[in-house]
Amino acid sequence: YRGLRTDQYTFAVHATNGKIDETVLFNRISDPYQMNNIAERSPKLIRQFNKQLKTWLNQTNDSFANYLSSH
Repeated sequence: YRGLRTDQYTFAVHATNGKIDETVLFNRISDPYQMNNIAERSPKLIRQFNKQLKTWLNQTNDSFANYLSSH
């Protein structure tokens, strides 16, 4: 797993054998116990966080960045 957390959201991705197989996004304000994954309903946020995460992973030389799409 790799992810990001903001004041409002928790975002994480999981990869198996080099392929992303799980993406989670929780709104920490409206869902403080993180029970409802809103990833499928939030493609714009997923793209935004995916880009931010890939940038961070590249800056920290984390090879997990290779699993994330570049768009």
